[in-house]
Amino acid sequence: MLATPTSAIPADDRWQHEVKWDGMRVLADVRDGEMRLFTRTERDVTVAFPELRGLVDEYADMLLDGEIVSMRDGVPSFAAMAERF
Repeated sequence: MLATPTSAIPADDRWQHEVKWDGMRVLADVRDGEMRLFTRTERDVTVAFPELRGLVDEYADMLLDGEIVSMRDGVPSFAAMAERF
């Protein structure tokens, strides 16, 4: 499910919201000592994020869906993310 832009946060208690980070949605698939990272279009981006290799040491089998955000000077930077490709 993708985020939908809005001009106002719903006030109704039935709604929840979260910050939209300026990053890349990725599935991290850790299985049998190997890790693969895929975008929502199934592009393999494993080599672009070597610092996530440690997930293999911490988790035997895992499928994680999340947003990878690159930071520059403590602030999210899509430009820093783009430099990886």
